[in-house]
Amino acid sequence: MTANRLTGVFAAIVTPVTAAGRPDHARFLTHARWLMDHGCDGLNVLGTTGEATSFAADDRIALMEAAAEALSPERLMVGTGCPDLPTTLRLTRAAGRLGFGAALVLPPYYYKGVADVGLESYFRRLADATDTPLYLYNFPQMTGLSLSPALAARLARAAPGRIRGAKDSSGDLVLCRAAGRDPRFRCVSQRRGDAGPGAGGRFCRLHLGHRECHLPGCRSGCGATPTMPQPWPPAATCARPSRRIR
Repeated sequence: MTANRLTGVFAAIVTPVTAAGRPDHARFLTHARWLMDHGCDGLNVLGTTGEATSFAADDRIALMEAAAEALSPERLMVGTGCPDLPTTLRLTRAAGRLGFGAALVLPPYYYKGVADVGLESYFRRLADATDTPLYLYNFPQMTGLSLSPALAARLARAAPGRIRGAKDSSGDLVLCRAAGRDPRFRCVSQRRGDAGPGAGGRFCRLHLGHRECHLPGCRSGCGATPTMPQPWPPAATCARPSRRIR
């Protein structure tokens, strides 16, 4: 289990692909090293920008293994959330085995309107069956499910030390502002020595996914870890054929 807390600037890295549509490890690592050499404290691997859901579980694990071998895995957060719990467990356990700093976990998407009791059961079973530090991933525009502040608070109580924080890409800062007010959440602003509301609590830092939310989030007491698309030195083809990143 990785004991560190992830802080600083994390880039959501793209996943280059081969002509066969599988992750291109060599080009991925070239880009990852470039990002780390140009100021990033860490990387968010196989997230939304990395198009994780475009790849089979075996391909995702193979890329995770390549990243862990060539980079500092404790500086990497990896997306492991899937619609089914068994695959999420498999990917999250792989992240722990490889020494990743954290797993970023979407709720079980596809079915809309899932009650909080069902989402809570899903995350609690994941926390109980793994030892990888977990970050909740709130992105309702993509998943059709919204993680409420009340749900996050219950998970913090039910799995103390296991769920370290959240990445909120909703853009409305509801979760972030609530976390800043809730004493269970460990929220620290970006300026050293400037503790925001909720500082000293037990839960987590909030990590923000939309650049327009960074300043308001910090004012709400969140420790921001920006995760934005980044420049790519050579041209790179992504999994969706309509996209080409330069």
